[in-house]
This record gives sequence, C-alpha cells and structure tokens, in this order.
Amino acid sequence: MIQKDNEEYQIGKASRSQNGNFLYGPIYHFSAKVVSRGKGQSAVASAAYRAGAELVDERTGEVKDFTRKERVDFSEIAAPENAPEWVRDRQRLWNEVESGEKRKDAQLCREVNAALPKALTLDEQKNIVREFVAENYTKRGMVTDWNIHDSQGKNPHVHMMITMREIGPEGFAKKKNRDWNRKEFLEQQREGWAKTTNKELNRVGFDYRIDHRSLEAQGIDRIPQKHLGPRPNIYQKAEHSQIIQANKELAQLTKDLKEIQARQKEIHGKAAELQEQQQERTQEPQRVQAKERAAEPVREPQNPKQPERKAPTKKKALQIKQPELDPRREALRQKVEARQRANDNEQKRLSNKGREVWPEHEREQWRMEERPKIKEKELHKMIEERKAQSKYNKPIQEHEAKAKAHEDEAKRQSRTAEAEKQSRMSRLLGKDKRAERAAEEARRKAEIEKGQANKLTEIRDKHVTEAVKAKLAADPIAKKAFESTVEKQLKKTEQIKEKKIGMNVDRSEKLERQRKAREEKAAEKKREKKMLEAMTLPEHQAWFKEKRKKERGQDKERIRSRSRGR
Repeated sequence: MIQKDNEEYQIGKASRSQNGNFLYGPIYHFSAKVVSRGKGQSAVASAAYRAGAELVDERTGEVKDFTRKERVDFSEIAAPENAPEWVRDRQRLWNEVESGEKRKDAQLCREVNAALPKALTLDEQKNIVREFVAENYTKRGMVTDWNIHDSQGKNPHVHMMITMREIGPEGFAKKKNRDWNRKEFLEQQREGWAKTTNKELNRVGFDYRIDHRSLEAQGIDRIPQKHLGPRPNIYQKAEHSQIIQANKELAQLTKDLKEIQARQKEIHGKAAELQEQQQERTQEPQRVQAKERAAEPVREPQNPKQPERKAPTKKKALQIKQPELDPRREALRQKVEARQRANDNEQKRLSNKGREVWPEHEREQWRMEERPKIKEKELHKMIEERKAQSKYNKPIQEHEAKAKAHEDEAKRQSRTAEAEKQSRMSRLLGKDKRAERAAEEARRKAEIEKGQANKLTEIRDKHVTEAVKAKLAADPIAKKAFESTVEKQLKKTEQIKEKKIGMNVDRSEKLERQRKAREEKAAEKKREKKMLEAMTLPEHQAWFKEKRKKERGQDKERIRSRSRGR
C-alpha cells in the first residue's frame, strides 16, 4: 500500500518521470524464512546463488558454481566491529556456519527478501540496505551477507542472509540467540524497513510512502488483492490470468461494498429522522395537557385543618392520560391477557394439578402408564446411591488407577522405542526392541488390572441388584420397573463387552502382524549374513556403500514426512 497526501493509490510499477516524480508508487514486500539442513538446503549453496559466485562446500566437497547468474548488481558482507577478519570472506564465513551445526536438521541461517523502490538509483538503494542492516542486524552481533538483484530492471529486490549465532572476537557463539526467532522482532524489522525506505524517499524528494501494516490496521476499507509479480513465462500465463481475474472481481466487490455501506448509512439517517418526528408527534399532546394542568389555579382549602393538596406532577399527568391517548393499545392488551388466561386454564386442566377433574377411567389409565416410569426413575436413583456406598468401590478405584499407570508407562516406552529407531547405533544395540518389550509388558499388566476392576464391578452390581430386589418384592409396580431397569443395564453391559471383544481381536491381529514382521526381518538378516560370507572384499565394500546410500534416503524421507505432518 502507498500513500500520497493522505490519499490511497493502487499499487503498480514504480518508475520516474522527467520531473523526477513517481509515475506509479513503490510496493512493500518483506518476507523472512529459515535455511534448514532438514529441508535438504545448504548455507554455502544459498550464499553462492544469491551472490552469483563459486563456492566450495567443505562439508560435502561439492562445488557450487553460479557465476553465470545474471542481474546480481551488488554484494556486500556487513559484520560488527569486533568480528574477526575472516567473516569478510564469503567462502570461509558460510563454511564456518555449516561446520558449527552438528544436527542433521539444523537451522543454518535466516534469509530476508525485500523489495526496493524501482525509481531509485543503485546508490540510493544501497543506502537503504546499509542503514537497515546496521540498525537491525549488525548492532545485535549478526553477520549479514546482502545482495541486490535487478536494480534497474522490473523487479529490484535485495536478499539478506543473516547468521543465527552472535559473532565475537573468538568466532561464533556456542548457543543461538532464541530472541531473534520471536514474532515481535520480525514485526520490528518490517516496521524498520518501511521507515528506512521512507526516509530515503523523503531525502531524494519523493512524496510517496510505503506502509508495513495491513489494510485493516491502516483503517482502509478495501479487500486485499494478490500480488501479480513480474511478467509470466509461457508456463505461468494461466495462473497469471487467474490472478488478474480474481483481482478484478475483488476490486468490483470493494466498489459494491462501499456503495452498500453508503446506502446503509443514508437509510439509517432517514430512519433516525423519522423516529424523532414520530416521537415529537406522540409527546406534543402530552406536553400541552401537562402545561394546562400546571396553569390551573390551586384552590384554597375550605377546612384549614386539612393539608393543602398539591397539583399533579408532569409524570403523573402523563400516566393518567396515557390510556385515553391510545385506547386501541389497551384493548389489544386486554385481549392478549384473556387469551393467556384461557391457555393457562387449559394447561392446568391437563397438568398434574388439574387431574382431579378428569374422568375416573382416564385417571386410572394415567396411573398405569406413568407410575412405572416414575418408579423407574426412583429405582435408578436408589441403585446409584447404593453403588456409591458399596464396599467394593475402593478396590475398584485402586485397580483402575494401576491400570492407568501401566497405560501411561506403555505410552512412554512406545515413544522411547520410536525415538531409538531414529538412531542407527540404538538399533544396533537393540535399545528399540527393549523399549517395545517393556511397552508390551506394561500393556499386559494394564489389561490384567482392568479385568480385576471389571470383575469387582460385576460383583458390586449383582449385590446391589439383589438387595434392591428383596426390598421391593412387595410392590408389583416397583418390581416391574426394577425388572425394566435391570434389563436395560444388562443390555448396556452386553454392548460394552462386545465392543471390548472387538478391540481385543484388533489388538491380537496387530500383535500377530508385528510377530510376522519380526520373523521376516530375522530371516532377512540370516540370508544377508550368508550372502556376505560368500562375497569378496571389493564386492562387500560396494554392497555396504549401496546400503548406506539407501539408509540415507530413507532417513531423508522420514524427516520430510515428519515435517509435513507438523
């Protein structure tokens, strides 16, 4: 978004006219990302590409040659004053960064990409980048390798590669500064880039300004559009056309929205005006009558012993005259109240209180239908109370607590097994297998504790059922309700048992598949051992090299799948 004299302008190409002013305004773009080894990236390769240089990756021995890359107009490395001299050497700088990170998924550096005003010269663009880097990165102890691309072309921008560790006289720090990963620091950088660019535009004499905030934060009522970017090639024309069409639709929606809001504002104004007029017409007779009553002379009391009677106040006068002013409203209110009373009487006749007016056969039918239901609710409450007071509750809770502890231990051992599988040394030592066996043992103990808790629960329910049944033997209706309740509980218990049996079957099938997989893996190891014994030394070396290459590929694929899952 650009601004000129507090007015909004559509973002477009930035160019300079004969009098030195913009024909179109500059754009704001500032994005940051992390160069990570876990994504298959390299700091040396990234630096070589951004600078259009040839660098050697000492970790892998590969040569990264991007000297034929065009439109790299300027490159520079900015570092603090107390940094050693070798940081000015791009080859050594990024190889030191690579060698300082040991993890296979390490974060190597941070890259920032920002758009530069097209109408500025290369020297003016350098001033913006130098001031921004010194203010935001160098004074915090970072080393910045920045490169300006396509300075006077269609898409001038700068790439800034920033180290993740603070630099000092002895080299890079042992620990990374995690405060640099905070969202607040990124917002500070975005604001700093806008201020530095606007400062240079003001120095050169341009009126246009860029703003890092969103349209909503700026208070601009407009739907955001997608950035078109440079002219597309033959493979990107379809997507480019779709973006253009979407932007046209968004612009039309914005226009329609503004028209609707203006029309809505006009309607609200008219409604408020009409409401005021209606209120004035309603209150005018009341004010007149109140004035007439206030103007009437107060009669002197004939009996001096009686206190003097005061004239009615304005509020009382309005209350007295209200029914006379709107008789239709009073009639409607009386009609609604009469209808409500009739409905209440009908409801009372059909309710429990009005049941005495029913015929005798209706009352008897209601007793036969509703009393068992009421008894069933009372029985259910009685059974729950007896269950809560049972002596079996404490051992049931103890078994359930033990089962939960064993389940937590099984989960912990499963996570340990998964972590040990990622390490080749742990797999060779069999740590993952030990963790899996411990998890299986914990699951078995949890099943035993659950079985004990279920048995005690069944015994408790049986005792409670017999006690309630003996107590209610004399009441036939209560006995019928009790049998219905017991039948429902038995049905629910059978459903739970069927569900548990299905879960146990699935568990057994899973254990059987795991056992077969272990047997197949052991047989494969035996075949591999026999094959190695028959090989010569060169064949053995070639086979081992191919195996290591395959394992590396599997590790990379596992890392990618984990990152996609996150």
